[in-house]
Amino acid sequence: MYTLAENKRKPDGLKSVRFGCIQVTKGAAMVCTVYGILAVDFPAAYPRALAKTEQYGLSVMDFGVAYVTLNSGYASRYARPWLTDRPSMCKELIATIKGCAVPALLGVGRFWAVGALDYQKHASEYGVHWNFFTTVACTSLMLCFLRDSKYAFFVAVVVLTLYEFCLQTWGLTDYILYAPRKDFISANREGIFSLCGYFSMLMIGLSQGRMLNE
Repeated sequence: MYTLAENKRKPDGLKSVRFGCIQVTKGAAMVCTVYGILAVDFPAAYPRALAKTEQYGLSVMDFGVAYVTLNSGYASRYARPWLTDRPSMCKELIATIKGCAVPALLGVGRFWAVGALDYQKHASEYGVHWNFFTTVACTSLMLCFLRDSKYAFFVAVVVLTLYEFCLQTWGLTDYILYAPRKDFISANREGIFSLCGYFSMLMIGLSQGRMLNE
């Protein structure tokens, strides 16, 4: 797991060692997640209890998408502390939007395909129009606003604390679970508000990836 994968040269000429465990964990997480997503359609071989939870709890599929998000933070270019020469916010935002085009199009395509094929869809997972590809696109877009990755863990703690405060104090839990679907936000409230958790996991992965690359 901790074999050295490759050497990448820093701008100052020093070599930075990247651990092969990042590639191993990314591959393992992707294989397990794909297996879980495909197997859920065969209840005889894959119990429904392992599928994505409806309201509370943790399942194999929940762990899979969370782990994929965490691994994205490990391998992010922002996790390389020697990359200090970043472009301006405007240029980076434009580049990020271009990079988000693929998962965004996949999200739209999946929504269209599910409707066209009359495939089963649980609105309580991400909402009516939302899906995991949309979440990936949004978290990637949010990431470009973090100008210094050394604050990633702090940002994750702040976001999770505020989110938990809103869930427990401002009635956000009842809104997410029971509110009627009247508009775009309420129709996709599960996916929209889950961005807080996904973005925090991305930040935690980013901070750990930075430590591995130092």
